[in-house]
Amino acid sequence: MARYTDIRYLSVPDRSNEGILDKIASVLRLPVGGRLGSYAGFQTEDPPAVFVVNTFESEQALAAFQASEALDAVLRKLTGGEVVHRIVKFDEEVESRLRAPITEFVTCTLKEGNTMDQLRPLVLDLHDALKGSAMFHGSSWAPVLNASNTYDGILGWDTVQAHWDAVSGGRPKEIIDRMKELVNLFLVHAALRRLV
Repeated sequence: MARYTDIRYLSVPDRSNEGILDKIASVLRLPVGGRLGSYAGFQTEDPPAVFVVNTFESEQALAAFQASEALDAVLRKLTGGEVVHRIVKFDEEVESRLRAPITEFVTCTLKEGNTMDQLRPLVLDLHDALKGSAMFHGSSWAPVLNASNTYDGILGWDTVQAHWDAVSGGRPKEIIDRMKELVNLFLVHAALRRLV
């Protein structure tokens, strides 16, 4: 079953301020039909940032959620900068990746002259190559619906180090090196908690 996933990423002044997540949670606790789950947490790397992820069972449920601007208003107050917003339709569940102790967020933006048709087989190869990795909770990959030439991945891990250990050599590293020839990679980790 497809999962419509709303991903927001914003810079915040301080990672240690749990009140930031409480403010986000207060908005997300409002009932929304068709929502499967809401997650938020701090990026583990610098600079301090927060990820907010909501999953929906249908495009209509996502549209209803986006019609309310309550979350946008709270996020604008929390950041002095831009709120990066991605909408992705994953063909498989993403919740196990979001519930993992560490969630890896990957954005692949095609370099000029390359195509999604070139990237897609590499993403599928990486998905398969990581299966069975230690402390791995799976991966979900799909094109970003609201950004052209962009592909997102959400991967679940027990630790950040487990991720780096899994991709530091062998077939996963070879695939990633080939991907880097086609795309610019943005990759970070976050420790999410389920809010709803």
